[in-house]
This record gives sequence, C-alpha cells and structure tokens, in this order.
Amino acid sequence: ASGIRLELRAEGLPRRDGGDFYEGWLKNCEGTLLVPIGTFHDLDDAIGWAGVGLDEFPVLTVTAESVAGPQDVLQGSSGDVVLKAQVGPACPGG
Repeated sequence: ASGIRLELRAEGLPRRDGGDFYEGWLKNCEGTLLVPIGTFHDLDDAIGWAGVGLDEFPVLTVTAESVAGPQDVLQGSSGDVVLKAQVGPACPGG
C-alpha cells in the first residue's frame, strides 16, 4: 500500500563500496522524469521501492554513483547506466 517493491537481481556486476554505490531509477517513456528507488552495494539480491506506478514510469535503470554533498549537482543521476530494463508497459515506438 505504501509503494511498489522492486526486486533486482543482476549478478556479475562488481560490488561498490566506500563512497561508490549503485542507484536504481524508474524513468518515464520520454526519459524526462526520474524517480529514485534506492541505493545498493551490489545487485545480486537488492530490493528497491517506488512511490509511483509502473504504467507512468515503465523503464528501470541502474547507475554507478559516488557520494556527493547535499547541495551538489552530482546528487542527481550520474548518467552512467550499468543496467536498463522495461518493467512496465512498453513505451510507444519501442
């Protein structure tokens, strides 16, 4: 009732520790809106949560990230996508 639980299993990616981590995102079809679903050291058995529906945000991406200060522009997605999957209805045009 409080959101959507997303189970991620992507074995083979190296563990990220210290100030480095993975971050999961849900993205709309246009790629203009991102919703964070959590941060992870590895993706062998990770759980993310989203407060939006997969019908509006059907694309899952995972990026490689590093720690940044609270007002730093780097708090957003690095854009360094290591995983991408369609988790909701197909986007128009593929």
